[in-house]
Amino acid sequence: MTTKDEIKKLLAETEAKIRDPSTSGTECNLVILDFADQVSLKLPKLFLEYDRLEKELESSRSYCRWLDKQYHAAHENAIKTLNGVP
Repeated sequence: MTTKDEIKKLLAETEAKIRDPSTSGTECNLVILDFADQVSLKLPKLFLEYDRLEKELESSRSYCRWLDKQYHAAHENAIKTLNGVP
């Protein structure tokens, strides 16, 4: 489970506790503060995941650019070859 998923789950649990009619105003405040504490602990890990995804995205983009160059080179070679064939 990713940190993003953990935060989503925590948010859903917190929302359920807050919407519960038996939860008093003071308890709601405590639930919200607890949520904020838990999320603040998860933020560094979330930023690391984001950083990793950014690097993977850049790597994918780089690979796509390389493939594009290979395609165009092969296309040009095919045209040159066909033009040389009577």
